[in-house]
Amino acid sequence: MVIDKETAKKILDKNLDRDGKFLFKNSQELAKYISEYVNSTQLRKYFGEVKKISENEETFKYEIKRFLAVMLYSVARSIKKRNKEVLENFSKSITNMVQVVSEGDLNYLKRFKDFFEAVVAYYKFYNPNSR
Repeated sequence: MVIDKETAKKILDKNLDRDGKFLFKNSQELAKYISEYVNSTQLRKYFGEVKKISENEETFKYEIKRFLAVMLYSVARSIKKRNKEVLENFSKSITNMVQVVSEGDLNYLKRFKDFFEAVVAYYKFYNPNSR
């Protein structure tokens, strides 16, 4: 499962998904997809970094790109044969979302934060080892 840029745009643009159905549907699907292969500590660390991104029009685009670089480095270090495809697809999904956020405004960042929070919440539900 990879969230492409077109899907990311639909998730992050509040005018295209006013009630959040698409955002929460995709966050649930991504969480379920990664639940057996991504470490819960690692996912929470990424979420912590996402929450730190300031909602400042002048700096958020830089900060979100920095988050992506740090996350991709961390993912690359943790790839093993059994989880390679899942982690690569997770990385592609987040990369596509960050690219869309970088092209948008603060509302896109807020939706991205909501999306990531929902992924963490659904992950907790689907991951049998995190209960």
